Amino acid sequence: MMTETPTHSGAEASTDAAQARMRKQFAELAQDFRFNLALLEERDVELERLGLQLDAALAANESVNTALHQAHARHDKEQQQLEAQHAQQAASLEARHAQHAAKLAAVERQLADAQALVRQLQERQQAAEAADAASRAQLGALRAHLRDTQADNSFLSGQLEACIAALKTQEATAAWQEGQIHELSATLGTTRDRVRLLERACEAEARLACQAGASRRR
Repeated sequence: MMTETPTHSGAEASTDAAQARMRKQFAELAQDFRFNLALLEERDVELERLGLQLDAALAANESVNTALHQAHARHDKEQQQLEAQHAQQAASLEARHAQHAAKLAAVERQLADAQALVRQLQERQQAAEAADAASRAQLGALRAHLRDTQADNSFLSGQLEACIAALKTQEATAAWQEGQIHELSATLGTTRDRVRLLERACEAEARLACQAGASRRR
């Protein structure tokens, strides 16, 4: 009996040491478990927070996409309206330009007609002046012949009076034609002024149209 006690005491001591190590390992495992559990709980909280943020971000993104789609729709509609306005304004400008071009063409035709009439009157005046010169020459010849011959005085006097009457008539005609030329010259000047005004108006409208087109493109 005395020899078995130390052996039994050694076994108990070994068991106690093993149990102590196991308790220490268990405590360490329990501490690690609690630490890992705390980490998992923190991770779950963070994941839940991130999930809420993701849901909020997705909702915000959907709202932004909806607003962007609506903005694109409004922009497309406004662009269509603007293009329609531009087309209408361009058509109006083209119509007004065509009207001004037609008026300008009509004025140019009137100017050409007036110039042709002036040329005709000038030609008539030149012809009248030539006839007047011929009449004056004839009158001078008759007067010289009258002074030289002193014959057939009554006949020559009649011829002279006729030439004088014709000369007066031609002078009156020439004076009337000269007055007509002055009037046509005044009308021609007025017509030229109207042409200049129309050209300036067309140029001003063209500049305004270009400036309007440039401001819209900006």
